[in-house]
Amino acid sequence: MNEGRLANAEPSTVLARYLSNERIDAIAAEYGVTQQALSKHLLKYAKEDWQEAQVARAIARKEQAEQDLEDLRSGSYVDGKGERTTLDPVVLACARERLKSAQWDLERVCRQIYGQSPAVAIQINEYAGRPTEDLLAELRSLLGK
Repeated sequence: MNEGRLANAEPSTVLARYLSNERIDAIAAEYGVTQQALSKHLLKYAKEDWQEAQVARAIARKEQAEQDLEDLRSGSYVDGKGERTTLDPVVLACARERLKSAQWDLERVCRQIYGQSPAVAIQINEYAGRPTEDLLAELRSLLGK
């Protein structure tokens, strides 16, 4: 049923709206579907573009949060009402949480840049308790010496 409603949903149009900071749930509501259905549609028909759009939004959120923190520290932060705000602990905590949230998103949508490197495990148990001479002999044979 969702496929029918999304038949006219041109992925490039949806992505352009998403990149202009429209909320995905609002876009989905216009098509009469859930945001999950719209996301599935984008993954099916424009996977790479959808992933790139998510990365772009997450980077923009991170940069905005960093700028907000800097503005708060310097005393030049302007709140949503257009008023200059002093270094209020609650506003500062909210700005930090927005930054953490954006960083978390980036770790998920752009792991190659923002994710943690996988740990490398080395198994040495099989050599425990073996005489040093045996180990050296095995290494020499492996190295061809």
